[in-house]
Amino acid sequence: MEGETEYQGRSGGPSTGRAVLAAFGAAAVLLSFATCVNQDPTAPEGSTVTVSANPQNVTSNGVIDGRTTITATVRGKNGTRLPDQELLFSTTQGNLTPPAQTPIITDSRGQAKSFLDTHANATVTATSGTITGTTVVSVARSPFQLVISLDSLDLTSCSDSVTITVTATDPNGDPVDNITLVFKQLDPPAGDNKLTGNFVPPQVKTGDVAAGFQPGEAETIFTPDSNCPKNCDTTFDPNAPNMGMCVVVLQASDGSGANTSQTETLTESIP
Repeated sequence: MEGETEYQGRSGGPSTGRAVLAAFGAAAVLLSFATCVNQDPTAPEGSTVTVSANPQNVTSNGVIDGRTTITATVRGKNGTRLPDQELLFSTTQGNLTPPAQTPIITDSRGQAKSFLDTHANATVTATSGTITGTTVVSVARSPFQLVISLDSLDLTSCSDSVTITVTATDPNGDPVDNITLVFKQLDPPAGDNKLTGNFVPPQVKTGDVAAGFQPGEAETIFTPDSNCPKNCDTTFDPNAPNMGMCVVVLQASDGSGANTSQTETLTESIP
């Protein structure tokens, strides 16, 4: 036909050639679309990003930052949640986990999460392409902070004990009395056995004159329990796990759990 160029295939006529070209063109369009989606996972124009924090208000005692969960939700023009969109989080204060500017992909509900640790008010921003959303996290300063210290950082036998001293001070550095303290044994790093034990007494009050404490201070004694020989002493048990390496991470908090000290690590050099 005049003005029309036909493709003649080896095993077919003009119609076969046109079908091959049509199929090839469709495949190329699909490949191009898929490549585009893979290379540009950012939210399309007209989308929105909303950001929230839970809790929105946190408390910091000056030693431990307050922690909150940041959630960003991506929606399309019609309000539908968009999965598989790339988000970047940033903050004006504190530290994010994963670190700021780490790409996070939205889940099936169109959401991506990050964790913020901060001791000061912070504005957290979530960005996808040119679209952004923000939330403000407020930080209240605790009326006191707790600092824990040990009279020894290493045990040489399962019969050793360690004195734990906790100091409570207000924002001006003055001692704070009558705070009930409880103590925790946190898990050690991977590859070490947990050195378990007992606190005597298990609870104390800062500035308790009858117990002989100084203003703002309290003490307890940590002693390993009966698990120590079999977990930490290779002369007692040559087959002790992890070659008998034991560690315990110690921490103190007030009765409500809202105020927590930093941690101190107690190791051992038991034979």
